[in-house]
Amino acid sequence: MSLNIEMVPVPAGSFQRDEGEENISVITKPYSLSKYQITRQQFLDIMGADPSEESDSTGMNDPVQMINWYHAIAFCNKLSLLEGLTPAYTVSGVSDWANLPFGDIPTTSSAKWNAATCDWDATGYRLPTEMEWMWAVMGAPTDGQN
Repeated sequence: MSLNIEMVPVPAGSFQRDEGEENISVITKPYSLSKYQITRQQFLDIMGADPSEESDSTGMNDPVQMINWYHAIAFCNKLSLLEGLTPAYTVSGVSDWANLPFGDIPTTSSAKWNAATCDWDATGYRLPTEMEWMWAVMGAPTDGQN
């Protein structure tokens, strides 16, 4: 199954977060980021469910809606497994990500899911950190120059 998720490389680098000269963030390793938001169809294909409000959507190519952080990390792990990569996230009590039903993912605060850990060296998909996201959206150079 091909989801056609277009990834773009983001180089390591540094940037000034705000007007404070001392507020420099350093991204030490390059990473990749999806060029587009995950669509309803892509989410359905991986998770087996589409929780989006159909009245707020024009179709399955629109971004998925009504998901939380728990859904997002489960999506990352399930996609990683599908592509033969090592999942990045660990949640106590969840051992079979590939067969985790959508309905078993909490929709309200869960101590176990809140304590999820990320293996930063895993080969699988993960969400960007806040600083990685800022670096990318601020226009991190694509040629490796900063």
